[in-house]
Amino acid sequence: MTANKHGGARPGAGQPRKPAELSASVRFSAALTPAEAIEYKRRGATRWLRRTLQTETKGD
Repeated sequence: MTANKHGGARPGAGQPRKPAELSASVRFSAALTPAEAIEYKRRGATRWLRRTLQTETKGD
């Protein structure tokens, strides 16, 4: 049987990662209580978080 060299994941294949300062976003996770999760969603989830962080950053 011959080895098939087409398709599949290969080491070094694909586009290299961008430097952190050029990355469009960084993922993180947070552990919330059920009540906190409801409030987070009620406030607008990610949009609210970004607005809050941008406002806090501008105030420095």
